[in-house]
Amino acid sequence: MNKPSEYKSCPYIELKRDDDQGIVEHLITVFGIVDNGKDVCHPGAFAKTIDEKGGKIRVLDAHNTGSAMCIVGKPLALKEVGRDELPKAVLDEYPDATGGLWARTQFLMDTPEGKGVFTRIKEGALSEFSYGYDALDYDYDTVKADGEDIEVRNLRTVRLWEYSPVLWGMNPATQVMSAKQDEEPEEMKPEVTENYVRIPASTGDHSGHRIRTKTLSKEQGIKILYCGECKEIVTYLFDKEKWSLQDAKDWVKEHKSDESLTDKVRLVENAFRREYPYQQAGEARNYYVSEVDEDHIIVSGEGEDYYKVSYTRDGDSITFAPRMDWIEGTRPFVPKAPKQDETALLEEVQKGLIEIGLFEIA
Repeated sequence: MNKPSEYKSCPYIELKRDDDQGIVEHLITVFGIVDNGKDVCHPGAFAKTIDEKGGKIRVLDAHNTGSAMCIVGKPLALKEVGRDELPKAVLDEYPDATGGLWARTQFLMDTPEGKGVFTRIKEGALSEFSYGYDALDYDYDTVKADGEDIEVRNLRTVRLWEYSPVLWGMNPATQVMSAKQDEEPEEMKPEVTENYVRIPASTGDHSGHRIRTKTLSKEQGIKILYCGECKEIVTYLFDKEKWSLQDAKDWVKEHKSDESLTDKVRLVENAFRREYPYQQAGEARNYYVSEVDEDHIIVSGEGEDYYKVSYTRDGDSITFAPRMDWIEGTRPFVPKAPKQDETALLEEVQKGLIEIGLFEIA
């Protein structure tokens, strides 16, 4: 089953509501602002996905995909709007906004799930939406924010899968820790489990985000939990058979200043984009980086096919396997069974080594 690779939240901004029909007009996201994941979504990012799969976009309960009961509504209309169509309240809060993604959502009032969600929105108990997507075309830039230069990811084209009313999104207030605390907060305390020594690395709220396990060193027995939404390490995992609690804490303290995983991921993604630049529809087949691992990447094509592409690194130079050596599969990545070589099969048949009728030759 295909699922979004990333999620992003936006304050719920109601524009119009029909209480009898359970219909809400609202914004899903705002363009042109740096969000808490250090991403900037740009006008045109949703145009392709709305045109190609607008009728297949789901409205879910907090991104849940366990059953059909998780569908709480359906989009009646989706479109990008310009800055001049944004409400004054939005522009007051986001003066740099360049537009947004607008939706008219019909909640399923004949179901307890849909009616329950709409009632909570109506009463103000739910106040945010979050959407699941794949980043297809993007680049990086340095911008000024709060007087500091920060590197951001510019989202140029995304594949929208669903949007959901959620309890909490990426709120900076949920990530603030008091500088006057003398004791280590509970969520940051190291923990020894059955298999790992766990050293927390982030105090952020990663609920609903895409958390992946990645191997830093198989030989040393070090893994990490990495948040693709916030682009940061959430937890270090040390093999308990190889590491004591104190040794793991010392390692983290010593290596936190190393080249960040984010930098490594970005280096590989940029190298792939240079070798396979994004083309306009119809000009060439486009490939998009879906995942980056220690020695390979997973890329998606225009459809639902995915490929495992190995690479080697020499300093800042990345060399990818040639196209003929890419391994085709699905996502989450499972290699597809190799196709029968029909030419070789016919030769075997002609030699009398394979009985006629054993295989069907198309």
